[in-house]
Amino acid sequence: TDTLFDKKIPKGLKTREGIIKLIDFCKNSGTEVWIITASNEVLVRKTMKHFNIQADVVGVQNVVVNNIITANLEKPLSMFEGKVNVSKNL
Repeated sequence: TDTLFDKKIPKGLKTREGIIKLIDFCKNSGTEVWIITASNEVLVRKTMKHFNIQADVVGVQNVVVNNIITANLEKPLSMFEGKVNVSKNL
């Protein structure tokens, strides 16, 4: 049984073996690796740490006001055409 954020995950999380091999190959070849995701960046970073995936990441972030996480999302969003716009700024 795996855990994430102190919650038990009975079926566990799986990574795609090919993706891990691709990341490793790119890093070993001197390529800078970025993960651009439409998922919440905090969750992706935690998952990457769990699987020991070393890469930079850009994901969806909530707006924080007075140390309170709101339902509003930071722009530009890293989804749909926003992934292209975000990647151009790296």
